[in-house]
Amino acid sequence: MSLGKNISRLFVYRILGQLLGVGVIIYFTRNVTPDILGEYFYFESLISAVAIVASVGISGTAEKFVSSKSNPAVWYTTGLSISAILSVVVGLLILVLNLFVVIINPKYIVLFVVSLIGGRLLTYYQHILRAELRASTSGLISLLRSTTLIVTGVVLFKFAEFGNSLIIATTLARLIPLPLAIGLTKSNLSMPTWNVAVEMLGFAKYYMINVVGMKVFYYADVVLIGILMAKSSVAYYEVAWRLILTVITLNSIIANTLFSYVSNASSQGDYKSVSEDVKHVLSYIFIIPIPVFFGSIVVGNDVLTFLFTDTYMNSKLVLPILAFGLLFQTLYHLFSKILVGLDKPRSAFYATLTTVLCNIILNILLISSEGIIGAAVATTVSFVLAYVIYYKLIGHELNIEIPYRSVSIQLIAGILMFILLIYVETISSLPVMFSILLGGLAYVSVLGIVPHSRNQLLNLASKSI
Repeated sequence: MSLGKNISRLFVYRILGQLLGVGVIIYFTRNVTPDILGEYFYFESLISAVAIVASVGISGTAEKFVSSKSNPAVWYTTGLSISAILSVVVGLLILVLNLFVVIINPKYIVLFVVSLIGGRLLTYYQHILRAELRASTSGLISLLRSTTLIVTGVVLFKFAEFGNSLIIATTLARLIPLPLAIGLTKSNLSMPTWNVAVEMLGFAKYYMINVVGMKVFYYADVVLIGILMAKSSVAYYEVAWRLILTVITLNSIIANTLFSYVSNASSQGDYKSVSEDVKHVLSYIFIIPIPVFFGSIVVGNDVLTFLFTDTYMNSKLVLPILAFGLLFQTLYHLFSKILVGLDKPRSAFYATLTTVLCNIILNILLISSEGIIGAAVATTVSFVLAYVIYYKLIGHELNIEIPYRSVSIQLIAGILMFILLIYVETISSLPVMFSILLGGLAYVSVLGIVPHSRNQLLNLASKSI
């Protein structure tokens, strides 16, 4: 399947998955106590943390090598063996550790281990599907997982006497899609080999550190706010950051899908195809971040008030500052994936490490003096620095041609949307949802009027069908 079609379909699946994920939380916040919901959040967060140790970057490494090596069956099978063994071993260690130090409610410990192992295997197969250039199929598996969570969660809650139905539901959501993911995988099983395992683990250590670095990059500001300021400040900042993370999640589809195409083409020495794919992706990677930035300046605070009440409106500058940083995060994340796809994980690691240290230092300095606005500035400056570093590194490997025409049209559309919203705000007081719809309609209309961008949108839409 082509890169464009994979991205288009995956984007649709990811939006539906996000809506289902939000829907299940909205439902349960209205039907269970905060203690029960908090237990579920803790269960999910702990699995995410332990999964980093249980995976050691093998899933991403397998995606890289299956998409680029001449004998993918060996790499697929060896990676699967490593992933399964590590998941089981880490799961059993948590089971034993919980007997001496209670890190999770004992009545959920078996579900935790099962959920950890099932989740790691499901994630592994989703990476393999992407390695086979079938990212949209991987997205379909994620949508099935989200659907399973909300259906089983609601059914168990309404018709069965289970303690925390969401914890059971999230375990089932990791297990039920697994047979389908296995069945859809085209890669064949082979005999795992020691040499392949050693090479995979050697690559994985840089890949894992790069992934962990990105996690620190995204959450260091929240942690440091909690340490240096009152806990209420975390909430004021987090609600704005959550909105930006939603956009980051959707936009990351592009970089994650491109990864296997870059890996496959670069393994054949076809750097011309890589450059063409990168140019193609750059032509529409800003379609969401640009209106989000301009819209956040005018109606961002109204959106926060609408979603979270005016209790969380502590600063009007945090969301626009983070939205500006989103423009550079978009490029930074894309270039980091390309660099790893080009077999340069060590360079990606050092680049990420540099920006992570910068982020932490700036956060400590600016939060102490400027509070949550300082955290937003620190994060944005770090994104800008990351973009500059990765752009320089990518420039040594590829000839990157920026599609200035496409980006300029999107920028002009965003500016016109911004002017319209400012004008409407001065003459009337529209409900926030109407303002969002008006701004979105104006932005898309401008893109639709210009033949060049209209053809791009139609082409993108046709590939999602």
